[in-house]
Amino acid sequence: MKLLPQKEKAEQKLAKKPKFSLESLAMKFVFFMAIFLSSALHAEESQKAAKFTICKNRSDVRTISIQKSAAGYETIYSKFGSPKVIGSGWSLESNANFLNNVKANLEKSGFDCRDVNEASIQGEKN
Repeated sequence: MKLLPQKEKAEQKLAKKPKFSLESLAMKFVFFMAIFLSSALHAEESQKAAKFTICKNRSDVRTISIQKSAAGYETIYSKFGSPKVIGSGWSLESNANFLNNVKANLEKSGFDCRDVNEASIQGEKN
């Protein structure tokens, strides 16, 4: 039995194993596709219109909204014109739960709440 220097042993090991097997390439492809689809879904979620609800009881108006933030999303409640962050989280769904809980409480207290999808400003025509 002949003893091989370290360099020759390393070269023999590399020669026996292909650098890229079909299986490893397939696994890498699946991994990168999962990341791509995940980021695409997140981008689609963040492009959705911000959820906004307005609640009114006579002259008392309250608003609840979900806005995109650096840390995910924030649920903002405005009472007497003063906004306050009442919840935050990574997902739009968890913040929608905050909004719906506050909306339900306001409706129990006699407020009429409506989701606002679009808004427009109307003025006099000249």
